[in-house]
Amino acid sequence: MPYYGQFIALFKEFISLEEAYVNLWLDVCISQVDEKAFGRQYAIAVYYLTAHRLSVHKNLGDNGGIDRGLITSESIGDLSVSYGQPNTSGGEGDVNYNQTAYGREFLAIRKMQVINYIAAGRR
Repeated sequence: MPYYGQFIALFKEFISLEEAYVNLWLDVCISQVDEKAFGRQYAIAVYYLTAHRLSVHKNLGDNGGIDRGLITSESIGDLSVSYGQPNTSGGEGDVNYNQTAYGREFLAIRKMQVINYIAAGRR
């Protein structure tokens, strides 16, 4: 079972967040990851998904809940920032995961584990 202490040990960048808030997102992500399908990678999948969700929600909160997309270019002189759409490869349901490195790692783990799960005939 995934735990706050292990999560923070892996993702020290979230240590400033309240433990109760991180635990809330851990619980949400635990309910979204199938332990049987992920097998030994279950906890790490939950941790990466949690890091992704925390990052996305932090960015949405910083922007008043508006998702402007990924920064595709920026300039310093006369300040200029351009936003683009997230990478849509991998299916419409996976678009959100491409917004963060954590989400992309979660997708890689999921792809590897689900293929192994199906190949082993454990549907």
